Amino acid sequence: MLGSERVPTPEDPAYVHEIEIQEPLPPGLQLLDPVKEVALLLPSPISFGPPYQHDGLPHFLLGIVDPGNMGHFLAQHAMQPPSSEGTPRTPNLTMELETLVRSLRDAEILAHGIIPATCVKNSFDVYP
Repeated sequence: MLGSERVPTPEDPAYVHEIEIQEPLPPGLQLLDPVKEVALLLPSPISFGPPYQHDGLPHFLLGIVDPGNMGHFLAQHAMQPPSSEGTPRTPNLTMELETLVRSLRDAEILAHGIIPATCVKNSFDVYP
């Protein structure tokens, strides 16, 4: 992937392009689903080491999806069996789970290769 160090401004924005691509794909163009690509690398649920699944409440995922607004869900204690007297702790969050959730949140499809200009339907200026 190519990028730059500059921060987009209203005078010099970055761009997001809306594209439509029909099959068959143009030669040399490959479309990648980031969720599938990440999922291929996940360990087996019974493998040795920490699992990628979390042990928090369902709201825990909201904290991963939107830590700025929902980060308080990341700090809630994980549920423990009654009378276990376990030490209060936050739910398990592995790099694999965080990567999987952010892939689902951030990218629809990644394109690798040259996208013909005829496939670009809209371009949007983007800046903070």
